[in-house]
Amino acid sequence: MSTASFPSSVPSSRPVSSRRHGLSLAAAVGLAALLLALAGCRGDAGGPRAERGSALWIAAPGPGADGAVTGRLAAAGIERYFLEAARLSWSGTEPQIERLELPRLPPRTPVILAVDGRFAPPSGDAESIARRLQRELTSLAFLVEDEGYLVDGFLLDLDPGRDLERYASVLAALRAGRQDRRSVAAAVWARHLAAGTTDPGLAALAASVDNLVAWLYGQRPEEPPRDDAWDLGAVDSALGVLEALGVPYRVGVVTLNRLEHLSAGGEILERRADGRLETLALDRRLELEPGFVLFGLDCRRYDFKARSSFVLEGWQVRSGEILRVQGLSYVYLAELQRRLAARDLEHHLGELYLRLPAPGERISPALDTLLASLGGPLPDPELEASVEQVPGGYRASLRHVGIRISELVFVDANFLDLELRGGTFGAVDAGGFERYQLLRRTRDGGVTVSLHQATLLRLYRPILEPGDEVTTGRIEVRGAGGPVSLTPKPSFLLPDGSPMSAATSPWPVPATPAP
Repeated sequence: MSTASFPSSVPSSRPVSSRRHGLSLAAAVGLAALLLALAGCRGDAGGPRAERGSALWIAAPGPGADGAVTGRLAAAGIERYFLEAARLSWSGTEPQIERLELPRLPPRTPVILAVDGRFAPPSGDAESIARRLQRELTSLAFLVEDEGYLVDGFLLDLDPGRDLERYASVLAALRAGRQDRRSVAAAVWARHLAAGTTDPGLAALAASVDNLVAWLYGQRPEEPPRDDAWDLGAVDSALGVLEALGVPYRVGVVTLNRLEHLSAGGEILERRADGRLETLALDRRLELEPGFVLFGLDCRRYDFKARSSFVLEGWQVRSGEILRVQGLSYVYLAELQRRLAARDLEHHLGELYLRLPAPGERISPALDTLLASLGGPLPDPELEASVEQVPGGYRASLRHVGIRISELVFVDANFLDLELRGGTFGAVDAGGFERYQLLRRTRDGGVTVSLHQATLLRLYRPILEPGDEVTTGRIEVRGAGGPVSLTPKPSFLLPDGSPMSAATSPWPVPATPAP
């Protein structure tokens, strides 16, 4: 019999659930059986060769990626995609896969299908469980390819609990019995690597798959909190264990930050990935807690304590409770890249980044920030300040046209100065700024408070996110009878401690007559 070049598939004993595909399930199952019969003549059970290169996790509700986005990702070294395609559950020894809605990628994009859930079959031998799982996976792959994707393999992103050795035996049987060239990968977490290569379950798991995805840095929104998940030193230790296992692996990096609602006693009540840090920073009912920079974590972390009880973003927040933002900063992503590049890692294939943020997930690094972090030094930040005349005075605006968020740690370091020559300030409406000070220059170059002879207006804004613009209300300027100039000068800090400022020049303005 001649060798067929089709991907193999097996009819499932229970149809894979699907919310959108062209063929009927009956037709899909029939065609899957035909493809299996053809592919079975190949006699090719060997595994695919691992390809080096970083990858991106794509999942709903996160956005897909069109050709323009995939081109930008490729330029930054991300050319492979893991598609979160299904959830796995168990009915006795019978695995059941529920297919998920798929974000869009360009047609014919090669993908690895990620299946998450728990490895929890209560009974059954490894070979029979593997056969049932194979039927589910190949039917899933057929339906995904019907939507225009090319399925290169599977990532079983399953939590095996304490049953690592049994899990490994099922994966070994799955890999040995495959009828195609699709790869089989398994996810591992830092806790699996803690015991090193002396753990027989870990060694068996590494031997049972084509490659591993090791989730070493960061946490997904649904995972219980662990401070060591943000420890780059722990990443270094885990890399040594992975290299000793001798199996190709990718380092999983969670780029999706999370917002947690904690009780006054520290219990996590709710968590999610959407929201904006700016919303919390500007809410006067919340107070930024001191001491958050001393936790020793290689991540950004802010704790906001509620001064009173109120509803915020759908959460019922009570006095004394905490809203915590924690996650990746480009500063630490750049440091992770530096550490990986500095080591001689023979089996390291690249990173797997989870994932691009959806439009409402503004607490996470945006695509531009991620790409810039991976492509070398970030571009200089850009702030644009302007002044315009309005009835009875002037209005100042500050716009952030760069890609890097300002730092919230040192809130008094983030401000816009408006300096007058030839006049003094009168009434001030701070508008979108949090607060302001009326100051004047001293002879030694410093500043001092001056309520009636102020020549310097300092407008504070704790945070300014990329793409945002903040504007004052009316600002009164009293002239002294001669020329008057007004110079806006913004000064904000970046998370790495460097200043984010802008080139400025004086704006000539006509003096507003005193009332």
